[in-house]
Amino acid sequence: ALVARLAVERDADARGALLEAVGRLPQGSADRVRETALLIEPSLQASSVSERRGAIRGIFFLARKRESRLPGAIPAAVTDRLYAMLTAQSSDLAPTDRFNVAFALNGLAALSDARSAELIADRDPYVRDRAVVSLARSTDTARIRELVTRALADPAPVVRFRAVNVYAQKLRATLGCGPLVERTRDASETVALAAADALSGCRGDA
Repeated sequence: ALVARLAVERDADARGALLEAVGRLPQGSADRVRETALLIEPSLQASSVSERRGAIRGIFFLARKRESRLPGAIPAAVTDRLYAMLTAQSSDLAPTDRFNVAFALNGLAALSDARSAELIADRDPYVRDRAVVSLARSTDTARIRELVTRALADPAPVVRFRAVNVYAQKLRATLGCGPLVERTRDASETVALAAADALSGCRGDA
């Protein structure tokens, strides 16, 4: 019923609501996810902010579904479009829209090391946050070390918090606990507590 209405609806606000609702629906299979993503994708380029925002939220909710994580469920054309929206110099996306796009990209495992490196310099802290989270999937230790070191010094506490977690998961065993000790003196109590908690894995580190 929603898809049928979307085919004839011309009001941008209503189209945005329909696109979001379609993305929220249970999908059940990778094929249905693919159909839904391709249905929503053209509206990511809509001239209307409300329709474009509805499409972003539709993909955001779609990306949270278990079946969306199956190989090939979301076509690369859709994730490439999302990434292009996020990195376009002329992007007029609101901060919430940018976070929703970054969240979807990370949830769909569509942030490569190169993309994460670019987004870790993004102007929005919650986009940088998602870039740091995505490093947990990386196997490039040198790249992880470079980007996590930058993130540990990020001005936004949320980014430093994520960086502490990724450091503990990916680097603590080989690089030691010095950076974690430094973060226990972080100006943010939340970051300092995360670092103190991560020290529990430093049993043999003097």
